[in-house]
Amino acid sequence: MKRLIALFVILMCATFLSTCAMAKETSGGPVPNDPNKEDTAVASFDQDFLNCIHTQNKKENYVVSPLSFRAALVLAVEGADASTRAQLLGAMGFVSEAEMTEWYAAVMESVDYFEGWVSRQEQIAEEEAQFYPPGEAPEVPVHAYRVLNSVWNNTDRFGEFLPEYVRSITEHYGATADSVSVDQITDAVNHWCDESTAGLIPKISDDLSECAAALVNAVYLKSSWVDEFSEYMTEQEDFADIDGKVIRRDMMKAKDRYRYYEDKETKLISIPLNGGLTFIAVLGDDSDWLADYEAAEYTDVDLWIPKLDTESTFGKETLIQYLMDHGAVDAFDANTADFSRMADYPWYISDILQKAKIKTDEEGLEAAAVTMIVMAEGAALEPEEPQYREFHANVPFRYYIVTTETQLPLVVFAGQEVK
Repeated sequence: MKRLIALFVILMCATFLSTCAMAKETSGGPVPNDPNKEDTAVASFDQDFLNCIHTQNKKENYVVSPLSFRAALVLAVEGADASTRAQLLGAMGFVSEAEMTEWYAAVMESVDYFEGWVSRQEQIAEEEAQFYPPGEAPEVPVHAYRVLNSVWNNTDRFGEFLPEYVRSITEHYGATADSVSVDQITDAVNHWCDESTAGLIPKISDDLSECAAALVNAVYLKSSWVDEFSEYMTEQEDFADIDGKVIRRDMMKAKDRYRYYEDKETKLISIPLNGGLTFIAVLGDDSDWLADYEAAEYTDVDLWIPKLDTESTFGKETLIQYLMDHGAVDAFDANTADFSRMADYPWYISDILQKAKIKTDEEGLEAAAVTMIVMAEGAALEPEEPQYREFHANVPFRYYIVTTETQLPLVVFAGQEVK
């Protein structure tokens, strides 16, 4: 049974597409002084991360967002220092903070492109509405693509965000920062997740009372197919699962021209979405799917694709382990983590969690992911036990009550205790 892998890729412009062209050249990592090294690092991180997810979930449906995972880590890197910072950057595929900033700028360019497309469609709809009787103009479908960040400080735990950290993540990554009490933090974070994903991820945690802080990223996408599927063509068809068991699935169908690639091991199709994105499905070997996508050409295709309704949760056993396997170890050790650029108390990363969901139908696609990094109180340096001098007034003694703000001490009272 060939496995079906669905991936949606931001295709904002030709520059971003160069990432795809580099896919078969990523094994050696970034090349010094190569202007395309950032594109290579991005492709390498995405592919390594997806390989990790697939290895652990070979027989399960899953959906995951490498973009959300990486964006959440950006919030951690901004507050890290020394080896903690360098290790996290390396595990994310970056050699410098500048590369990380450039990557995030590219992410936001894709969001801006999408929002520009939405604005143009709204303008067209407004112009066309004048040709319809009042209230009878077609409704404009809802489209959205957003990447949002927030950080949350538990005021009942030790440590507060440093003003410089808040300024940096606000200025560079559009994050919001809030301080909430222990009895509010869980509901506050979950409410933010619910709103940020239009209800697709209604909550990320059942209990955040033990955390010192939470760093949260949300990605939400709702877009329509450039050429929508016909509901009348959708039929239930046999789907042979990973174990060879035949089940019935709702299968969307179309006969149209698509970007398509095929060789002895692989079939790949690109189903375009509005707003500068596309949905890529791969049958068979997907090890070079980015390069295969670049090689795809427009071809007449008889397409069957099942409707998707999948949600997944990934915890620290996957996400933290991935980072540790790629050299980031200090951040997760209470004794070695250095987040001194984030807070005024030693914190470390105790957990990372991602929830993701995707739904498709004949009209389009809706997907969301939330990634949360949990910061916990680290190992504060134990103060050395002072060497106390002994003064035990358990024998006769005299006392003096004197002034301290005069040139010479004035004895106001004096006395002794002898029995």
